Parts: sequence; structure tokens; C-alpha cells
Amino acid sequence: MEASDWDNTITGFFFCVFAAPTPDSYPVDAVYLRHAADAHYLEGQLGPLYEAEGIGLSSSDDEVIPYEKLPALATAVHSVVAQVERQPETWQIHLGHRFKPFSEELGEPIYASASRRRLLEFLRGVLGHIYLAEQHGHYLIWGGGT
Repeated sequence: MEASDWDNTITGFFFCVFAAPTPDSYPVDAVYLRHAADAHYLEGQLGPLYEAEGIGLSSSDDEVIPYEKLPALATAVHSVVAQVERQPETWQIHLGHRFKPFSEELGEPIYASASRRRLLEFLRGVLGHIYLAEQHGHYLIWGGGT
């Protein structure tokens, strides 16, 4: 993947997910989501996991999902996969507004394109790591990269 293929972040990604027995290092086979619009969409879709299961997935924080909560995460990810499969190849996501210095008004809206292909690739990779963690009785790391 070329550097120009993803949005600028401090770490180069918005989400990094992997199954591991310890969080000492990020393995090479982790799955990464590198686009702001895709991450913003996922945060909205997976947000209810916090209230339902106490699983808080955010691009600004890391979450360790224990073995016992992996089935709930898998169910939520499968649901998002089904929703993404019904989306067009790309669609616009509202990310926020431009900053207007010394003004209380909102600036121009900021939009970016989410990608069905990128999201499905990431989500299917997440499911693979969930299954790996379940198989070995480990937890899953969902790392926020911004």
C-alpha cells in the first residue's frame, strides 16, 4: 500500500486490530484501517457496543477485548459487514466542519469518501483475528492510531 493511499495520522492508521497473547508488539499480520471516512463510519456503526457490552472502539484510544466478549464483537462486526455490502462502492461521510478562527459559526462541512472495498477487507481481517483469538483463548487488541 502506498503512503498516498491513506490519510495522514501520527501512526499511519486509524485502527489496528490483532489477536495476541501479549500487547508487547504489533504483529506484522495485524489488519489496519487507514482512512478517516472509513474509521468515522465504523465508529458510528460499532458505537452501540459500548453501552451493550462495555467495548469502546475509538480511533483515539486502544481497547483490549477479553476472550469472553469476542462473540459479541464478532456479531457486531458481521452486522456491519452486511450493512457495508449494501453500500455503493464509495459514499460520502460527513467528518465535521472547517475551523473558522475567532468565530462561533461552523465553517464549511468536510466530507470524505468511505470505500466498500476497504471496509470489507478490514472487517473480514478483523473477523479472522477474532476467530484466531477465540481459538487460542486469547484476547483481541483494537488499537486506535490517531
